[in-house]
Amino acid sequence: MEGKARPEYGRCVDIVTVGALKQMVLPGLVVVVVPVLVGAILKAEAVVVGYGG
Repeated sequence: MEGKARPEYGRCVDIVTVGALKQMVLPGLVVVVVPVLVGAILKAEAVVVGYGG
């Protein structure tokens, strides 16, 4: 290792991007699923509470 080879920045970015996307799956699902479940369970009551009253 003489330090003459050029670093592969693209590979590093790919590794980090894949890891970040894997970690964002659960929060993304929560954002989509929770409002649907609340609406399905509470129905009209959820709309009234959502509008403040």
